[in-house]
Amino acid sequence: MRIAGRNPTSLFDGVGINYVLFVQGCDHHCDGCHNPSTWDFEGGYELPVETVQNHIQRYLRLITGLTVSGGDPVYQLEETVLLAEWAKRKGLTVTLYTGFELDAVNEKLKRFELETCPFDYIVDGCYKEECRSTDCAFRGSSNQRVWRQTPEGVFEDVSKKLDCS
Repeated sequence: MRIAGRNPTSLFDGVGINYVLFVQGCDHHCDGCHNPSTWDFEGGYELPVETVQNHIQRYLRLITGLTVSGGDPVYQLEETVLLAEWAKRKGLTVTLYTGFELDAVNEKLKRFELETCPFDYIVDGCYKEECRSTDCAFRGSSNQRVWRQTPEGVFEDVSKKLDCS
């Protein structure tokens, strides 16, 4: 898995206290992106998923979730799914940040033939500088949405419920 960086504890990248993994590689190239250093698919460093899991394991008593951001984790979907499934087995909520829309993510997930989607939350959509807002919970622009997976496996838009405005 190509990694850009890690933040072992964060209150700002998803619901709860999350271990945040920033993956390397993104073709969206959003104007105003706060992580343009993660765009290069050859940047960052390579780590086996097992090594990432071992690092997260050390923080399990402190965290309630795992957030995978980037770059865009959908470009490394196989490794991201493996990591998310492991995190779910450890009792963590899993949040995925992606510039892809929810429908595109779901379409890409079909090839894995999963019984259930391993993501509790998906924050979707490219960042748009003209929609920048500090009132949007867990995202930088108002066009992006926060989707929560219901117990029935359906994603509901909870963006407005989380926002300050």
